[in-house]
Amino acid sequence: FRSASQALLEIQDDRNDVGTPGIYLNKSRLGGAAAVNDNIGTIYFAFLDSTAAAFTGARIDAYADNVTNTTEAGHLRFYTATAGTLSERMRILGNGNVGIGTTSPGAKLEVVGTTKIDTSGYALQIFDPTGATGRGYLWTDGTNGMQLDTQSAQKLQLFTGGNQNAGITILTSGNVGIWTTAPL
Repeated sequence: FRSASQALLEIQDDRNDVGTPGIYLNKSRLGGAAAVNDNIGTIYFAFLDSTAAAFTGARIDAYADNVTNTTEAGHLRFYTATAGTLSERMRILGNGNVGIGTTSPGAKLEVVGTTKIDTSGYALQIFDPTGATGRGYLWTDGTNGMQLDTQSAQKLQLFTGGNQNAGITILTSGNVGIWTTAPL
């Protein structure tokens, strides 16, 4: 134990190699493989409430999704409490998809419910597939409402019907085309 101003548990790695200190939680069933959907580890964050009863205010769970050698997979679940009830708030799947308000995110980030982005700069910046160059921006300056902008010398196109046919095209010259990509 350390003094009151420091953590009650400290893990220090003094090895003279590339090892990393850590906590290793390993789930097995009688020395054999874990099963799909097994809870393979939990971290609890608890406190004593006003009646001195222990209450879990937050929790992180890890689950096994696939236990087959070379195709193993797992996910994390994040819980927080409100009004005395602990509920799942966020999930990170093995493929990297993150869901807030959903347990089965179908994209890198899926949010179910109202989302607020509060910023004095770009609220959303869209990059090219390499991630090197910003191509589009969604933002507000607090005065002119919502603004959709493109990188210099880039046209803006709005598509409908999922068929990659531009319904509206706005060129950098200001010319607007409806159902044409080359307005005069």
